[in-house]
Amino acid sequence: MLAVARIFFVGSSLAAIAIDPTQPARYSWITYVLLAGYLIGGLAVWMRVLRTDPPSFRLQALTHAGDLVWATLLTAVTEGPNSPFFLFYMFVLLAAASRWGFRETVLTAAVAVVLLGLEAVLMKIAAGAARPLMLGSFDAHRLIMRAVYLLIAGGLLGYLAEEEKQRRAETAIITRIIANIRAEASIWTMFEAMAGEVLELFEGTGLLLLFEDLQNGRTFRWTADVRPDGALRIAASEVAAGDMARYWIEPPGDAWRADLRGGTMPVPPSHIVALERNGRQIDARPLALPPDWIERHPVSSMMGVTVSFADIGSGIVLLFDARLSALPQLRFLQRLANQIAPAMYGVYLLRRLRSRVGALERARIARELHDGVIQTLIGLEMQVDALRRRLGDTSEVVEDLARVQELLAREIHDLRDLTHELEPADFAPRQLLEHLQELVDRFRRETGITARFVSQVEEVTLAPPVCHELARIAQEALVNVRKHSGARNVVVRFTFEAGSPKLIIDNDGRGFDFTGRLSQADLDRTRKGPVVIKERVRALGGQLVIESSDRGVRLEISLPPRALVRHKTA
Repeated sequence: MLAVARIFFVGSSLAAIAIDPTQPARYSWITYVLLAGYLIGGLAVWMRVLRTDPPSFRLQALTHAGDLVWATLLTAVTEGPNSPFFLFYMFVLLAAASRWGFRETVLTAAVAVVLLGLEAVLMKIAAGAARPLMLGSFDAHRLIMRAVYLLIAGGLLGYLAEEEKQRRAETAIITRIIANIRAEASIWTMFEAMAGEVLELFEGTGLLLLFEDLQNGRTFRWTADVRPDGALRIAASEVAAGDMARYWIEPPGDAWRADLRGGTMPVPPSHIVALERNGRQIDARPLALPPDWIERHPVSSMMGVTVSFADIGSGIVLLFDARLSALPQLRFLQRLANQIAPAMYGVYLLRRLRSRVGALERARIARELHDGVIQTLIGLEMQVDALRRRLGDTSEVVEDLARVQELLAREIHDLRDLTHELEPADFAPRQLLEHLQELVDRFRRETGITARFVSQVEEVTLAPPVCHELARIAQEALVNVRKHSGARNVVVRFTFEAGSPKLIIDNDGRGFDFTGRLSQADLDRTRKGPVVIKERVRALGGQLVIESSDRGVRLEISLPPRALVRHKTA
């Protein structure tokens, strides 16, 4: 690009003096020779650039020095600082800004001022002599003005070049990070790639992302920490409504940087730099952190950015102990977060849509099984029962029909269990107790086994996945009771003991192939107990205890103390 601009610039100058033969007034042949030589040199550089694109630093430096020398020669043989070829210095400044940045452009301006000064000294010395190559006269005022023009232009062009260089680098970084956000990738993989890039870029020690989905009220917490060995440790969880106060903070601006080394709470505005949405610095508000924030996050500084998606969701990105945390880096973090967050949220919505489509398809299959296959099997069972009654008790076929009827009844129950498992667990966390009550009532109606649900709390607030897993555990336990225990009575309890929510299922049927009380570790070591329930409890981070005897079986599922439970009042 610069090679073509040089050819155009020199060619235009040749055309201009050819159109106006009165300029330059003297030594025009020397000017023509210099311009022609400059044009030939420009064409040679262009041909070289075509063969070695991108050009090497050595070629750029030599070409840049040649541009300065040619500009000096052209002004020297015309009118010095008053020469119309002074514009060639501006081309050299533009070339420095395009190639490099602020420092190189200002240095070029300084060298150009020195060269103009040397010209002025030669004019001063040659005053009164023949001055065969010096047409201009020494003018200190004009020299100073030209020097100031060059320095101002060099500073402005260098600043703009540095800004453009920084923007290009930032755009490349944002593009690279967004390229890792693929629709087929998991949220975990996506966050890991993004967090690694951000922590490496800002040289931080940890990153926290809090996101609240305003449509369903769910809040997610993602963390990334750099371990001593340099590896990245990722953790993710859904924040229960009762835990929101432990994480959510009131931001002092759209983006901010806070110094936490003083330990003063709330953090005073003097320790905070805050920006509004457009990146303009504003007066910061005090930053109030949750009571145990410092204990959970022992950091000395924090950079934060708020992200929002109209009325869909909002979130906060926090970067801890970043070494690169000056005001330009804070503005870049603000732009970076607002570019990456919509892409990540788009993938999140896509995965939610796919999950929803899968749930609807499972619900459709469950309805068709219930309305088609199960109803057909029930009709067959009724016909077999009627046929058995008509044959009488003396018929040899009665026993075979009874076995067929029993097999049909068992298959009907198994299909019903399957349809219940296919149905999506579509209920809000506050409806957990109501959902458990419905499970127990339906089990009683379909099996004829006496079943009760007892709750010692009136409201439970847990993360939706935890509630759904608890419902699936209760459902699996009831299926096992029907299939294997031969119980006549079942009691499902939800209680709160020792600071932890607990789900208990009691039945008076046959026990397991052991007697006593075994913890989850004992069950794993001896390979006993229901596999599906053990896996679900382990996924929740809870504990399973099974007590088995000749009087029945008790399953106790204890969760970590993360629920907000309101006890019933008398």
